[in-house]
Amino acid sequence: MTTGKPGCLTKCGELTVPYPFGIQKGCSIDESFELTCNTTLNPPKLFLIRSQFEFEIYSISNSEIKVSNLIAYNCYDKSGYEPAENSYETWQDLDNSPFTYSEKNRFTIIGCDTLVLIRAMSGVDFASSCVGSCNKQSDVSNDECSGIGCCQTSIPKGAKSYDATLLFLNRTEVRSFNPCSYGFLGEQDSFRFRGEDDLFKVDELWDRISSLPVVVDWVIGGNGSCTEATECKGNSDCHDGEMGGYTCICKQGYQGNPYLDPGCKDINECLDNRTYPCYGDCINTEGSYNCTCKRGYTGNGTIHCQLISGGSKFPAKVFSLGTIHKYGCVNITSYNRYIYYRVKVQFGQLTFWIILI
Repeated sequence: MTTGKPGCLTKCGELTVPYPFGIQKGCSIDESFELTCNTTLNPPKLFLIRSQFEFEIYSISNSEIKVSNLIAYNCYDKSGYEPAENSYETWQDLDNSPFTYSEKNRFTIIGCDTLVLIRAMSGVDFASSCVGSCNKQSDVSNDECSGIGCCQTSIPKGAKSYDATLLFLNRTEVRSFNPCSYGFLGEQDSFRFRGEDDLFKVDELWDRISSLPVVVDWVIGGNGSCTEATECKGNSDCHDGEMGGYTCICKQGYQGNPYLDPGCKDINECLDNRTYPCYGDCINTEGSYNCTCKRGYTGNGTIHCQLISGGSKFPAKVFSLGTIHKYGCVNITSYNRYIYYRVKVQFGQLTFWIILI
């Protein structure tokens, strides 16, 4: 199945790079979809480079990529002193590109007496804040990011950049069990707050949140729409993006790359019973398939086939009705029903069984 343009690399380590993305010059739909494969790493890793920002890419789908995040943090020593090198704000910028931050992300802060101020710098206008507060370890609940030791705020669809600053209220009371506070953007469904362990076991927390993906939406066509799209090839549909631009998606029953000729190809559903179940006889059709229950059974063949009432697992009647002569002639009584039989042809006369279905 075609993944990229002819002559173009489509793998970086274990990650497949489908067109409209590309690794080499001239292999993407335009320069904004050009990616970098760092082969000096083992295994090689894929990156999206924008200005001074370098995002590692974890996955690519029809309308999203998942990339690495940045973390704002602040740590105190036992006296409550804040070393300057351990404190900074974080910001990221996707301006002048076909990429925007997804609504699937949340900006999360972990810490007690910690406040984050976050605002957009391009794409859409927004500003938000979030406070994590707690006085003692027992206040903090596991699996619940509700403002006690952990707080989350959303990012609006269409945001292309953000700037986040961590501020602190009174650290004196909490520094014994919460030496550091963190702020980061990441996919909401990929992060689970672990209560007081996340406040105290800072090394374990860092390992988890440093690999937390950020979901980024992508479109082609700039601010255009499907009414002017020419990129969607055979057996594919064009979908307008909510903030402008559009994507091409294979029609149901088809697969392949909708941006490359000849387009998407028919799926033979009958060869993949796990994805396209059929408990009877399967016939592939263009863009779909037909599944009917076998003779003697009834129901929806894609869900369940049930033996017809009054039948048996082998709904047949068996009669001994004739003989085979040495010249292959068969003498049987005539019945107005289908006759199925299996005999071993031998010279001479042989009695055989006829099965009437």
